[in-house]
Amino acid sequence: TFIMPIFAGLMSEDQMPALSKALFSFSDFFKAKWYIILIVVVVLIFGWIYALKVPSVRLKFDYIKIKMPAAGKLMVKIYEGRFARTLSSLYSSGIPMVECLERSSRILGNAYVDKMFIQVVDEVKQGAPLSASLAKTEIFEGMFTSIIYVGEESGALDEILEKTADYYEEEADAAVTRLVGLMEPLLIVFMGVAIGLCLAGIFPLLYGSLSGLEN
Repeated sequence: TFIMPIFAGLMSEDQMPALSKALFSFSDFFKAKWYIILIVVVVLIFGWIYALKVPSVRLKFDYIKIKMPAAGKLMVKIYEGRFARTLSSLYSSGIPMVECLERSSRILGNAYVDKMFIQVVDEVKQGAPLSASLAKTEIFEGMFTSIIYVGEESGALDEILEKTADYYEEEADAAVTRLVGLMEPLLIVFMGVAIGLCLAGIFPLLYGSLSGLEN
């Protein structure tokens, strides 16, 4: 919008490289038809919000969130901290385990986790250990389910959950920091590509104009 138009008169359109033509076309379109881009962005945002209200789409999206290569593990740590704290508070208050699990899963705000916890609740109702049922979902880390197993065997599940919550909340805070940190290199790469494209489109024009002066 600002840089490319400065170099527009250095070379005729017929002599421009394909990349330079594309960049100038994009610049002209952005200046003249900026409202179209704005409308498209708004439509995409509202379309995405509406799509997340569809149960099947939300279920798939929430599944992808916890299975992503880097960010997925960080999201799981956040869920583990919230789950441990909520379950500890509810269980120590004397609320039945089944109800504790239902409330604890809902507070995570993940449709896929909610779906998997239907199976967990059913198994716990039938007398299965909580740790084994959680391990089958393959959502939480092995260490997390092992800690719950120790709490069940020792009869001090609420106390161990409270200590576990303290640990995983610290881990969750660190996970959020790392998650935000992942955005920095992505932004640097994006800016590098944008600047590289501008330079690749401008340099041929500069060399062409200098060659014309020499001739």
